[in-house]
Amino acid sequence: VLIGTDGAQKTGEMIMLQKGRDKRLVRFTEPADQRGIAFLSLPGDIQYLYLPAFNKVRRIASHVKNSNFAGTDFTYEDLEAAKWSDKWVAAGKSRDQETTILELTPKPGMTTGYSKQLVTVRNDIFYPVRIEIYDRSGTLSKVLVRGDLKQVQGYWVSMDSTMEDLKKQHTTRMLVSDLKIDTGIGDDKFTERYLSR
Repeated sequence: VLIGTDGAQKTGEMIMLQKGRDKRLVRFTEPADQRGIAFLSLPGDIQYLYLPAFNKVRRIASHVKNSNFAGTDFTYEDLEAAKWSDKWVAAGKSRDQETTILELTPKPGMTTGYSKQLVTVRNDIFYPVRIEIYDRSGTLSKVLVRGDLKQVQGYWVSMDSTMEDLKKQHTTRMLVSDLKIDTGIGDDKFTERYLSR
């Protein structure tokens, strides 16, 4: 659900497939004008975008990974499938009974659109429930809040995530309507060929 400054809402639907921590495919199924737009994240910081209007798969260059995906408030970098420890150095910022706040800064040589992230983690399940994202100038630019947590087949999942862009005063809310876990998904789903299907 895309929510504008005036509160007007626009709704879309997408399917997300993920294998492990480093392979993810996102494809729009609604609305009609965005149907088929797809994004693929692979190991080694490799990302592809498929635009059905041009019938072309193109690799996403590092310098545009901070661009927004299909009108949402999530950038290609936000949607990538990767372990945080591969890209970020974490330092403890504060801790109380319920949560720990970690400050993440980029590892040397890493390409990112962000200068740091402050991640609030629930102590009981080690799940990140709030992420404050700072742009390259060090200004707080976006806040991601993960709510409605459910444990499904041993995995904790947020069924309701909200990304607020503080500069644009625009919000994207992602609601999970159907979830299947450990389905034995094949590697063939994470290819350029499958992306353009």
